[in-house]
Amino acid sequence: MAAAATALTQNAAATSNQRTVIFFIQDLLQTQEIRKALAFFTPELLNLWAGDSTFKTALARPLGKLISDSLVAGPPAAYPSLADGKFWAGRLEALAPEIADLLFQAGDTLIGGLEELPAQRREKVITALISGLTDGHSGALLTRLAKLLGRLHEDNPRFLTDALRPGVLGWMENTDFGELREVMDNSAADVEAFAGMINDVIWQYPAKLVLALSFLPDLANAAGVILRESVGRFNQVSPDLVADIVLALFRNLDGHTLGRCLQELSELIRKIHTGSALIGDPGTPRFVQDLSNLVEQAAAHLDGAVLAKAFTALAEDGAVLQRALTAALQSNPELWLEQLRRTADRKNPKVRALGHRLAALESLAGDDAAAAVADGVATLDLQAAAEVINLTAVLFNRIQDLRPEALSVLAGQLAEGLDLSACRTAADTIATALGKKLAPVGRALLPGIIREACGWLAPADDEYEADMAAAREMLRSVLKLEAAAS
Repeated sequence: MAAAATALTQNAAATSNQRTVIFFIQDLLQTQEIRKALAFFTPELLNLWAGDSTFKTALARPLGKLISDSLVAGPPAAYPSLADGKFWAGRLEALAPEIADLLFQAGDTLIGGLEELPAQRREKVITALISGLTDGHSGALLTRLAKLLGRLHEDNPRFLTDALRPGVLGWMENTDFGELREVMDNSAADVEAFAGMINDVIWQYPAKLVLALSFLPDLANAAGVILRESVGRFNQVSPDLVADIVLALFRNLDGHTLGRCLQELSELIRKIHTGSALIGDPGTPRFVQDLSNLVEQAAAHLDGAVLAKAFTALAEDGAVLQRALTAALQSNPELWLEQLRRTADRKNPKVRALGHRLAALESLAGDDAAAAVADGVATLDLQAAAEVINLTAVLFNRIQDLRPEALSVLAGQLAEGLDLSACRTAADTIATALGKKLAPVGRALLPGIIREACGWLAPADDEYEADMAAAREMLRSVLKLEAAAS
């Protein structure tokens, strides 16, 4: 009984759908535009049907006239028009669910039929469908369209622009961006509610969520396979051909366009910076104010402890990654050794590039380069740098007052952890290896350094004289001990 009732309900729904569609078609055929079209084409169709037959021709002519006259009889206002938006909006409002239901039913019926076919036949049907969609006809059609567009551009290089301009202009004129802005402003709560609804529904089926997320590694793997295969094909050809293909991309770039683009971007950045200073408070550009407000709003929702733990976790994860990479290199030592062998090869180009840049700077006409560097250095805000040093010193002193043992403890830990014998040997080796070779450098540089250092040590009438006198006395004592020992 239940099955029969369900079947009757489905049949009744299907019948209702059919009636709705039929009524819509009737309304469509009753419109002024369709009736005029039928009145025009009906006699022509009857003439085609009559052909060379005398009897059919004699019957078709009066019948066509009768039908044509009946279709256009009566005042036009008696029939709806396709331009009557309110009329058709009501019809479509009633019809849209039925059309969607019919489309879904048709799709369900089609897929159900495919599922009932034997495996081989089902495969043939799907293969034929895919082949029909991807055969050469689509490519040929695209080629013909491209040729047509090319010919249009030959006659009018601005064809697409001229053709699209009226539509774009009309769209801009008839689109109320104020209304769109109001919709966006009023949609914040709805967007948040929608996100909550989606998550509520998703988390009702956590197993499906896990399966959906499991597709991401597969997509990444597929992208990796595609990239590997594509790059691998390049690696199968000769180096000169690969270089020619890749460099052809750079040769086809328009440097003039790129330069103009960079110029416009530079001007835009300059204007934003200047405008920010003009519309902001004195001494505080508007960008600084807006950025400060944004940061303050975000900071109000942050927990300092949680944020610190997050950064700690990232640092620890970074260390784990480094250890994993090191373990991989230990398992494949040749990778590591080759990188070490090529260290200079990576650094030399940077050194040469810097030398080339300095040489180009030195070769500028006259004293232009020196004057430009002098102007640039003269604008350095060394007062701000000094303030940074002052604040750092004040902070260090506060730390020392609060934890006077901290620095000594750290120094003790460092001293205890050092292998003094190994460090001494390394220092002696470096001094011995470099001392003789760098002797000319030392003899050239040290006189001026020592002369100025002695000038600093000389007595002077300032607030540092007491400390400096104590330093001189300690130095004098050391030199006396050296003399007595010798």
